[in-house]
Amino acid sequence: MLAQVVVVDAGHGVQPGCATNCEGRTDTEVFTNLAVAEKLEDLLSSCGITVHLTRTNNSCVTCITLGQRAAMSNSWGADRFLSIHCNAGGGTGTETFWCNNSSSSNSACQSFAEEVQAQMVSHGNWVDRRCVEDNTYLLFHLGVLHPTDAIGCLNEIGFVDFAADAAKLTSNSWRDDFAEAYFEALQNDLGFTWPLAPPCE
Repeated sequence: MLAQVVVVDAGHGVQPGCATNCEGRTDTEVFTNLAVAEKLEDLLSSCGITVHLTRTNNSCVTCITLGQRAAMSNSWGADRFLSIHCNAGGGTGTETFWCNNSSSSNSACQSFAEEVQAQMVSHGNWVDRRCVEDNTYLLFHLGVLHPTDAIGCLNEIGFVDFAADAAKLTSNSWRDDFAEAYFEALQNDLGFTWPLAPPCE
């Protein structure tokens, strides 16, 4: 049966009462996450998929905790959960994490994560860093994945503190490509088809 509900989580945001990003995240990450999420929403909606975004703007009143994001996904009855992030701390390329201690099928989460990673590497022309279970590599479960009922994963698109990566992250045309990568991953994972020609072609 075709899954109908996809939750797209644009990671981070701006904390209430802050003129700047108090989470210590760069504007590049905060704005890129949402821009790509909105582009993905448009692509999925054109196929009749119900899409929910955990945040819809970059204002100071939309700081949402990890637990709240997972709870929102659960309340919407999501079939797939995709958390969009950008990386930092030195490095280049893209990586994807899945959680083997969520209530969803471990193999299904791994398969979805691997599809996301493969499509992002291809469409984004990224270095393929890794696709790995979160606790195995990080030694803890990601707070946005662990409580989530849906089959889900978290992708770090690229590095905000590596110049070549950052240039792509802030490019509108590259953001289109990133959204297309997520779309094709979801299309392959869920098995839906375009009712019309893709709007990005």
